[in-house]
Amino acid sequence: MTILLLYFVTILTSSSNFADSLFEIGDYRNALIEYERLDFFSPSNEWKYKKGICYRELVKTYVLLGDYSLAKYECRRSGDKELMAWVMLHEGKWDESFSLFNKLGRLDISSDIQTARLLPQKEIKKAQMLSYIVPGLGEIYAGKPLPGFCTLSLNLLFGWLSIKSFMDDRPLDGVLVTVFLWSRFYHGGIENAGRAAHKFNEEKKSAFIREIQKKYGFELENGDCRNYR
Repeated sequence: MTILLLYFVTILTSSSNFADSLFEIGDYRNALIEYERLDFFSPSNEWKYKKGICYRELVKTYVLLGDYSLAKYECRRSGDKELMAWVMLHEGKWDESFSLFNKLGRLDISSDIQTARLLPQKEIKKAQMLSYIVPGLGEIYAGKPLPGFCTLSLNLLFGWLSIKSFMDDRPLDGVLVTVFLWSRFYHGGIENAGRAAHKFNEEKKSAFIREIQKKYGFELENGDCRNYR
């Protein structure tokens, strides 16, 4: 019996060392598996604490990678509702995040989240429609005046070249300029306007989230992307 007990202790010690080595190199996925095994055979607060850190680091890593579905999956596995609220915040789901923080009694954070509704935003469809009417106008609306003026200038230039080609009785040149230059830059400007509006919104959202993180000490940058699968 004593030999079996010693053997069991030796196995646990070896597994503990292996789990810690995985944790140290940032392999949180496999470290979590080892800690779960240790906690199953020999439950202790130490294993539970380290499991919690592994879950937290995995969630941070998935958020950094933009994989919110996996981040939320790990939150559900760990049962960490506050971590889930942070994931919702990063996903831009203000109402869900506000509700979760409220239920957890974090009224300080939920109060700040309410201000997210006041963030300046640009409508993507409006930006595209403006560039549809006047090339480059959508980009200017989305906060990109220089690219907008460049788009307008190129469209005026190629439009003029196309019209001049037809007026000079050079229909082939006119068709080529219209199809391969004017049309391309015109439609490209509409797409660029949509992307510029989306980027504007994302930048405002990211700046707001960074401010909240800094204020409440949730440092996403600690997430380790080396071994996330």
